[in-house]
Amino acid sequence: MVFKSFDRSPARIFAEGSLIITEGGPPSNLYVLESGEVEVIRHGIVVATISDVGAIIGEMSVLLDAPHSATVRAKTTVMAHVVENAREALKKRPELTYKVAQILARRLGATTSFLVESREKLESTSDLAFLEKVYELLGK
Repeated sequence: MVFKSFDRSPARIFAEGSLIITEGGPPSNLYVLESGEVEVIRHGIVVATISDVGAIIGEMSVLLDAPHSATVRAKTTVMAHVVENAREALKKRPELTYKVAQILARRLGATTSFLVESREKLESTSDLAFLEKVYELLGK
């Protein structure tokens, strides 16, 4: 079991190549990776591969009540716990909400580190407009 909170969440098997989440689809469930590997695809480009046990997938669209920003496809056979009606689950299950907050904080930290490193590398050039736009978007 990934962690105690998911004793109540049913596990589902996704065959290799199966779509777990579709870009542009409505928010609904969260998926907690128990085993296997998924790839995150945005605008047809693989932007991440996830295989960490306990990784939570689908949280951004649920939290923002917005369509999914990426497709998630099973790269191998995947077993994931399905947290149905995720918006309500996050309101009622603080341990789940805390886990999602930890994941988002880790991602934000990694993104910020990447941006700082990129800026340091590009500082010698006169064109930082792209990074300035990224910083502006992150400040919203």
